[in-house]
Amino acid sequence: LGWADSPWTLAGLLCLGGLGVAAFHPEAAATAGNCLGERRSRAMAVFALGGYLGQSIGPLYSGWISEHYGLQSLVWGMVPGFGWLIILSLLLRTPNRPAVAPNTAKRDSTSQLLSKNIGPVSLLMLIGTLRVVAASGVSFSLVFLLDPSGANPTLASVQITALLCGIGAGGASTIFLKPRHERSILWSLPICAAPFLVTIPLVSRYWMTLVVGLSGYCLGISLPLLISYGQRLIPEGQRVASSLTMGVTWGVGGLLIPVMTSVLAHFQAEIKAFWVYGICALLSGLLCHGLPKLGDPAVVRR
Repeated sequence: LGWADSPWTLAGLLCLGGLGVAAFHPEAAATAGNCLGERRSRAMAVFALGGYLGQSIGPLYSGWISEHYGLQSLVWGMVPGFGWLIILSLLLRTPNRPAVAPNTAKRDSTSQLLSKNIGPVSLLMLIGTLRVVAASGVSFSLVFLLDPSGANPTLASVQITALLCGIGAGGASTIFLKPRHERSILWSLPICAAPFLVTIPLVSRYWMTLVVGLSGYCLGISLPLLISYGQRLIPEGQRVASSLTMGVTWGVGGLLIPVMTSVLAHFQAEIKAFWVYGICALLSGLLCHGLPKLGDPAVVRR
């Protein structure tokens, strides 16, 4: 990305990289969920933890490298990446298995799966999008709040890392969550995140780290639960559900954040973005009461 010489080149590289990342998630999430079908949320928490660990390290690593050696130096991050790719491809080769008779039962198409649950699915996507705006938007706005000139990338990266560590810790804590408590956590913790989000620009830098981390935790604990809920809502199409809760919501939320911040910047009210994030978190929690109650999380068809 550091070698891009125009906004269009940068946009193209980001789209290509984003396609590769996004294509991985639906299949991986469905596979991870089926590894612990009786505790699907726990499986999604373990799956998401790896991603959050990487995301929390990323801002510190990229901020320090780009500040001291320039954006072009980030290209060397591909070296360990390709190294791990080779190692994993050798360790995770699929063993030969005996042939299995094909399943001739007629499967519903994606449109049929969605049409059967159009109301709950639409509401779930709205809840997920609001949550993504709150979680991802904070990182976006912290850069403008702490380093508007771009002179010290590591200044904002510390706070962004605190946010992502909080999200990761929240997602990981669902490993210990009992299934009967999942629904209450799904709606209550995002509401708890709202006051932390609106407080971020009002506190000093050291307190900001704590407040940002707590807001990330309250949002992060519900993200694996949303994915698990989607898989249980559409048990015949778990990959479809995963692509909606992990792909579409993040894509739509990612588009809304720069649009919203550019509108606020036009009125010289960039700090108000944190109020928007708090409102989004509050609404996402309240809207969960409209989701239908599902059966035992352990009873999910593969």
